[in-house]
Amino acid sequence: MVRNFKSREYPGRDISLHSHRLAEGGDMASPLDAREPGPVALEETGEAQTLQAPELQAGDWSYLQDGTFGPMAAVIGVFGLAIIVFEQQLAALLHLSSPGVWLSVLGLCLMVTSVGSYLLGRYHLRAADWALVSGTAATTLMAAAWWPDRGFLFFLPGALALAIFRMGAWHALWLLTLLGAALESPWLSPRLFWRSGQAPVLVGALGLLWLIGWIDWHRRSELLHFFARAYQYAQDQLRTVREHRMVLNQTNDELLHAYGEIHRLNKLLQASRLEAEAARRSKEDFVANVSHELRTPLNMIIGFTEMIMNSPSTYGPNLPRALLSDIRVIYRNSQHLSQMINDVLDLARVEAGQLILSRNWVDVRTIVQEAAQAVQPLFISKGLFLRLELPTQELTAFCDRLRIRQILLNLLSNAGRYTDTGGVTVTLQSRENHLVCCVADTGPGIPPQDREHLFEPFHQPHNVDRAVAGSSGLGLSICKKLVELHGGKIWVEDREGPGAAIAFSLPLKLPDSGPPPAVGWLNPYRTAELRQHAPLPKLPGLRDRYVILEQEEMLRRHFAALLPEAEVIRVESLDQLQAQIAELHPTALVINDIDAMEDKRYSHRFQSLPERMPIVSCYVPGRKEAMEKLNVVEYLVKPIVRQELLAIIQDIVGPGSTILIVENELEMALLIRRQLENADRGYRIIQVGDGREALTCMRERRPDLILLDLALPDQDGYQVLREKNLDPTIQGIPVVVISARDPVGEPVMVGRLRVELVGGLSSRDIVRGVEAISQAFSSVHRSAHPASPTVSSD
Repeated sequence: MVRNFKSREYPGRDISLHSHRLAEGGDMASPLDAREPGPVALEETGEAQTLQAPELQAGDWSYLQDGTFGPMAAVIGVFGLAIIVFEQQLAALLHLSSPGVWLSVLGLCLMVTSVGSYLLGRYHLRAADWALVSGTAATTLMAAAWWPDRGFLFFLPGALALAIFRMGAWHALWLLTLLGAALESPWLSPRLFWRSGQAPVLVGALGLLWLIGWIDWHRRSELLHFFARAYQYAQDQLRTVREHRMVLNQTNDELLHAYGEIHRLNKLLQASRLEAEAARRSKEDFVANVSHELRTPLNMIIGFTEMIMNSPSTYGPNLPRALLSDIRVIYRNSQHLSQMINDVLDLARVEAGQLILSRNWVDVRTIVQEAAQAVQPLFISKGLFLRLELPTQELTAFCDRLRIRQILLNLLSNAGRYTDTGGVTVTLQSRENHLVCCVADTGPGIPPQDREHLFEPFHQPHNVDRAVAGSSGLGLSICKKLVELHGGKIWVEDREGPGAAIAFSLPLKLPDSGPPPAVGWLNPYRTAELRQHAPLPKLPGLRDRYVILEQEEMLRRHFAALLPEAEVIRVESLDQLQAQIAELHPTALVINDIDAMEDKRYSHRFQSLPERMPIVSCYVPGRKEAMEKLNVVEYLVKPIVRQELLAIIQDIVGPGSTILIVENELEMALLIRRQLENADRGYRIIQVGDGREALTCMRERRPDLILLDLALPDQDGYQVLREKNLDPTIQGIPVVVISARDPVGEPVMVGRLRVELVGGLSSRDIVRGVEAISQAFSSVHRSAHPASPTVSSD
């Protein structure tokens, strides 16, 4: 849009007074524009306006002159008024020979010149300039003519300077010529003029004017062009600033919109996180409860079928061969179902972060040899070869020996099941700080369309008969999770010819601390390949060091799994603890002891602890500690094996002993009773179904051994054990717990945490501690999680 402003027209130029918006919230007047005739144009788009710079020409000083005309006219008028008012004083001061009334005439002339030129300037500024300069010069000549001996011509250079500033040097020269002609007029006495000494003044003024004119002629054009360029540059900068301001305003609007979107997405993320936390908690509950819900009936199926196969005479003298054959089929499929349940639970524990690795430096060659020896009967029965290609030098990796053996057993079992002719070759080698193990078979191979989904749960190749293979489809998925927990990768290698080759890698050195590997957004069983950038050199960071006082390695294994970048040191006694503190200067001291939780002055047993060292006390019992705390001699997790149960009982009691079975499920109690009766050791069996009846039977019958299930209807097995341990008459009876729950594998392991600081806690320490704990447990509080651990500080 173009906005036009009205301007006053003057001959030869256009002088327009305008203002433009400089910044939001304030206006600033611009200089006067002197240019060719035409209106001022102001382009504006939205809030940003662009001012067109005027075309300045040489010899045009109007942008400096227009603002000074009024003050100059006013000064001349005031000077004339002062002459009229102080006429007598000036006449006496100047010793004028003529009457002083002529001073009033001079003052009146100056006032008339001032007022007249000001009024004329409202219509024609150039004519007003001529009137002001000519009137001032004429008044000066009149004073010089009336009083030639008083040197009034000395005021003439001021009038000429005014003429130069208002009209230019050449106009002043024309005025000087006219004044010179007036000085030669008859009514001025040349003799008096030269005698009074005013001639040098006039000659000097004339020379000065010619010099100024010559300089003005050569330099004024360059000066004006410099001002014009500076003015244009200022306008360009103003235009740039306005454009930047417009972009900044637009960016601010976009940022506000983005902030609103981020706030909305944060709310959605928080809601999604709560849902994910609830889902995770449900998965943990499933992992904790599926043992009892699935393993208990499965244990009865396996137990009864095993008894029928091993002791058929218990159910009759001659059982039909077809029945025994069917029992073997039931037993074999029950074992397969039990293995599949174990695989599902392992996979759920890995995804829930509950599977703890017990890492040590081991030679992987020995693990490969053990796994090959374990599956050798399968290969012998099918007439297959099993070849190991192992390096001669030692290949040591920091890994969990049991889990690596599980990976190799899965791969070798799959290869043996799917291969009918030929065999399997296992190669082990080192590649770029990684250990690579490859299991290659001569079976039907893996179709290309199945390779992408091979490591997903319950997936099997299309060219494999599930009934023949006898696989659940979870083995490779579990292998992938276990390999990734070790910081490695697993993949299908491309090879020529028949068969398939699956390889996995393990790091040969401790990995640097960093973010966990990313998973696919749509499919969590595919690892997302991130774009790699050039690594920046980094200094080695300081590792946190924790010293843990505990009798078993339960808490140390959790620290090593959840804080792989930290250094964890376990000690078993106070003397070892004192030595490690003095030598290693740990970050924190962790005490895994029930006495430390109950004794508030437990930390005073330590001597010369470093200042500001935190002491964290908790109780995470290991398997032996859990049994000691419960005062039980053994803890069996369902499903139990008949030979294992009988071996444990034989180690505790002798033949003919009285055994109390506390089990609320009649089928499970019947299975245990049958297993004990078929042991041919003359055991006397007592069977009860709840906790109160069990305590009564203990006090009345005094059994030699108690087989206790923890899931009872009236009160759980923990309450039964507490009441038994409080009664001195029955607390010495040995107890074997038979349960579907693992005491050291529950999601919630401890209900209380205690924190102490050597030197005491300040208010700042308390606030920071509460903040850190709130951030650590915030997701737990927002979900429907049970009461989180309470923290007490002393």
